Amino acid sequence: MALLDAHPLRHLCASDGKRVLVLRGEATLGQTLKLLAQHAVLAAPVVDDECNEDGSVHFYSDQWPRGEPFPNVVGFVSANDILGGCLLEVQEALTHAKTAEDNAQTMKMLELHVPSVENRKLRDLPGMNDGDFLFAAEIQRTLLDVVQNSFLRPRHLHLDDPPMLDTRRPKGTSSTSCYKEDVSRYIHRMAILDEDDRICDVVSVSDVVAFLLAHMRELGALAYMQVGDLGLGLDKDVFTIKANEPSITAFAGMYERGLSSAAVLSSITGIMIGNISLSDLRCLDLGQFGRLALPVSDFILYTESVRSSLQDVARSRIRDSKGRRFLRRPRLVTCTPAATFEEVLQLLVQHSVHRVYVIDDLSLPIGVITPTDILQLLAGSRVR
Repeated sequence: MALLDAHPLRHLCASDGKRVLVLRGEATLGQTLKLLAQHAVLAAPVVDDECNEDGSVHFYSDQWPRGEPFPNVVGFVSANDILGGCLLEVQEALTHAKTAEDNAQTMKMLELHVPSVENRKLRDLPGMNDGDFLFAAEIQRTLLDVVQNSFLRPRHLHLDDPPMLDTRRPKGTSSTSCYKEDVSRYIHRMAILDEDDRICDVVSVSDVVAFLLAHMRELGALAYMQVGDLGLGLDKDVFTIKANEPSITAFAGMYERGLSSAAVLSSITGIMIGNISLSDLRCLDLGQFGRLALPVSDFILYTESVRSSLQDVARSRIRDSKGRRFLRRPRLVTCTPAATFEEVLQLLVQHSVHRVYVIDDLSLPIGVITPTDILQLLAGSRVR
């Protein structure tokens, strides 16, 4: 906690600002997913500005003319918001996927919804609250203040948000497992507004974790404490899904539980063999919405091919190493309860991932550590 209280938020902000992708409310879900993938981001701020003469549904904050009023920012759209918008359109197909042995019919049912899903506008999408906004003067606030009162302030589902989905299969047929459900949401990013109300920077929870690693010496003995002793990531059940399950079941399960990932288990041995997350959803062309009927293992292979094809497009847009790593599918990152706090931070930062799975001697997942868990521990809001 002392480390967070000793540094202001401005220590995480770029001195000359950042180029931030901004989406217009007229953007469709299909266009939004493509833009998020091309820019290697999981979310972007949305404004209620009309499309300009060339019909562009996005722009970059640093290119907005100085002195001209910046459009009203209505929120952050994330991959999770898009997922919720998609799932509400395909309840029948989702119900079918729970019990069907043949994915072909599920794929056909999903493809029937391509027009309504792909062309839905952001302005018609509920939610979009996975972010906060601060004025430039507020970057003098301490990191502890920002973490406690922004990043760790729960965002509960609004009454107008999509309802939570019932993704459970009939008793005895489910291969998913998650026993603790929490419908609260924590934000993962904050946009900084300059004196002209332009978005000049975005700071994420992953940026805070990278900052902690760079100042590890200030953490003292905590750096050498073990995951098992801290109980870090071990106080929650891991959401798992088998590799032969339809991908839409995995994504629906994430959405219902307010999670961003699922551990993938071998359908034969039950051993964890991979990870599927909202990051993978960015690789989906909504014009081929039926691909969500693919088994999880096949969908992961599909995303790898998409990442490869994005390399040339993204190379001109992505300026940081974290973004460039999106072009290569992250490896499954794990640790044991004997790993130290410093080692966990190193894994999160060096692999540019949002989770480290804690495994036992049989390589089975017994916990998962996210940047939010790190912040809860340091801010004193996590009780073992």
